[in-house]
Amino acid sequence: MAELCFDCFLPDEAMRVQLKRGETFLFTISKWQEIERQIERLGFEDSYLVTQVSTNRGKMTKVTPVLKGQP
Repeated sequence: MAELCFDCFLPDEAMRVQLKRGETFLFTISKWQEIERQIERLGFEDSYLVTQVSTNRGKMTKVTPVLKGQP
């Protein structure tokens, strides 16, 4: 399955929908700290890992669900 990729920040409600789905998604935005703060503010801080990755499109922010049993 292809990962969703967003070119801008999501409003809180749209971000909440994505987080509830439990899927990995990407942002072309490299400001990962802001995305991480939004996820924390929405109450999903223990459920997702936010990382910066290099792709053929440049640096991107990847939001990945933490699997049960992972530290």
